[in-house]
Amino acid sequence: MIPSLILIAIALGGALFFLLRAVRGNKPEVRTPADITSLFVPVDVAGFRNLMSPTESAFLRRSLSARSFRRVQRSRQLAAAQYVLAVARNASVMMSMAEANLQNDDPEIAAAANTLARDALQLRMQALSALLRIYWCALFPWQTPAGSPIAEDYMGLSARAGYFVRRRFPSDASTVSHMF
Repeated sequence: MIPSLILIAIALGGALFFLLRAVRGNKPEVRTPADITSLFVPVDVAGFRNLMSPTESAFLRRSLSARSFRRVQRSRQLAAAQYVLAVARNASVMMSMAEANLQNDDPEIAAAANTLARDALQLRMQALSALLRIYWCALFPWQTPAGSPIAEDYMGLSARAGYFVRRRFPSDASTVSHMF
């Protein structure tokens, strides 16, 4: 009985460790606009929306044979996973940038950093949840992927990050703001 409890405790501890590691990510250090440009991954939001669209999946299901649909849908889900990984990476970059400025002397920048860090963490958790659903649908392509607001949430976070960068790095904002 006791060895089983110890194994369960170790398994739960390991799962908690990996969950926290996944949520927090391998956070890059972001202090300057040059760090942002070197770490940021471009995301084609329109392409991502298309891949996640239940309407598009339904159209493909009606238009293709069952075998072709499964093959195409699996490819679409794996491509969507790459977009979600890019969104999670960018959220990690934004979170790191914000956390580096939480103690800024300018209260407006500190408040914007706090909001950005919170929202980036939330988007990262949402991305990890979406990634699990996407891999599930890639394994079982006849499953319809649930619509996810991740693209819209990413666009909103990007807008807040753009505001933050323009406020925090006004002289360098033109080199970075096109990314948001």
